[in-house]
Amino acid sequence: NFPLDLASVEAPSING
Repeated sequence: NFPLDLASVEAPSING
């Protein structure tokens, strides 16, 4: 999970 991506809280993804 990336702190830059709010969606990463649910699923790890790289959206910036």
